[in-house]
Amino acid sequence: MPELLTHCGSELCKLEQPLSIPEPEQTETYTPLNHYDFAINVKTVASNMLRDFTFAKEAYALSSNGSKMFGVLSCSSKSTSDDDPLRLSIDIRNSHCKTFRSAVAVGTSVIVCDNLMFRGDSTVMRKHTGEHMLEELMEQVVTAIYESEHQYSQLCFDAARMIKIALDQRASYEYLGMLRLTITFLIIAIIAAIFGFGGIAGAAAGIAEILLYVFIVLFLLSLIFGRGRV
Repeated sequence: MPELLTHCGSELCKLEQPLSIPEPEQTETYTPLNHYDFAINVKTVASNMLRDFTFAKEAYALSSNGSKMFGVLSCSSKSTSDDDPLRLSIDIRNSHCKTFRSAVAVGTSVIVCDNLMFRGDSTVMRKHTGEHMLEELMEQVVTAIYESEHQYSQLCFDAARMIKIALDQRASYEYLGMLRLTITFLIIAIIAAIFGFGGIAGAAAGIAEILLYVFIVLFLLSLIFGRGRV
């Protein structure tokens, strides 16, 4: 599920609104990146690469003085139903105040917050330096989207396969317990992000991600060794 959290003074805005934000001057050591150009380039690259997807939702936010921009694009597969919980999402963030690097995160589980929490399955970042900053960043974005698209396809395949498999009662309780623990750490991450504890939020989100992978591995192993039954 994609998340755009604004709890540190930022406000939601339309994509065109950053056009009115003036850029800082370029120096020998700093290259500004226009908020709007950045967002449009990421959206264009995603649209060209993800031809089997449609943009289901997009949201953007600006800090109070316009120096920071955050955004999330949620893409749904054309081959799945509209209420399918699995979606490929893209987070973006950019700054004009040298607070953080321009970044893009791609995956099925992404989150961006104006307290600087930023997470995805595949994340790329670029410092505001060099004449070809945007071009070099977009090259990294292409790689991240390509990798995440293949991960998404594999995840959908595994999910469809798992739905058709029945488990005995003991195994069901074990896996539900693992999922509850994963959800608990995910909730901790969101609450920590809301109150500005970026370090705790990142750590909790990382634990939740690890638990999710452990759950998938254990489930597949149970199928191999016959604990599940059709």
